Amino acid sequence: MSKKTCFIVCPIGEDNSEIRKHSDTVLNYIITPALSQDEFDIIRVDSLPTVDRIDQTIIEYLQTADLVIADMTGHNANVFYEFGYRQALGKLVIPIIEEGSSIPFDVTTLRAIKYATNDLDKANTAIKRLKETIEIFDFENQSDTSTLSSSNIDTSVLTTINNKLDAIMDLIAQNNATIIDTVAEQVAKHSKPEQTMEERMLALILPEMIKNPESLNALANLGQKQTGQS
Repeated sequence: MSKKTCFIVCPIGEDNSEIRKHSDTVLNYIITPALSQDEFDIIRVDSLPTVDRIDQTIIEYLQTADLVIADMTGHNANVFYEFGYRQALGKLVIPIIEEGSSIPFDVTTLRAIKYATNDLDKANTAIKRLKETIEIFDFENQSDTSTLSSSNIDTSVLTTINNKLDAIMDLIAQNNATIIDTVAEQVAKHSKPEQTMEERMLALILPEMIKNPESLNALANLGQKQTGQS
């Protein structure tokens, strides 16, 4: 029986940076022990011997991996985007976050699993919760997005999201709290299953991010970079 693929979404950072060391610790001591080595291949993008553009490689794994585990610690814009993209596809994803941190947006029906790397008991509790969550997932009946055209998805979705981000950034520049609250309310109000991919993604990640211009600006820059390379 072929193994399932678990794709890890997390801040990577430079070699030997504190960010990389933290992500390595979480991978080695929280995530890997929770996954059966006989059942899963664990993939993190920095370990791939690929010549493809790194953004395209990420998109393909977000589309095709059986499972995605996303570490929201640090409120990294790339992680927000990749988590939202996976959610918009309607595929299995588990958010995790370091104890003491908070996720700055609503993850709807998903509750993030909190972990600690400096407390063995808490680390074991996180491992147990990950195992229990994975055991109840129905891997056989996920949406099949493997046949989607990734070039079409990249261009259409990212362009739409980037345009909407630009509009919201203009509102933020006006420093009008009433307008900002109205935008957040409307985004949340229209988060329905029949929405388009970009609308579902925006409804997931934007209501709180528009209150944090720094994170929103980082995500907008990411969207511009992605559309510029499409």
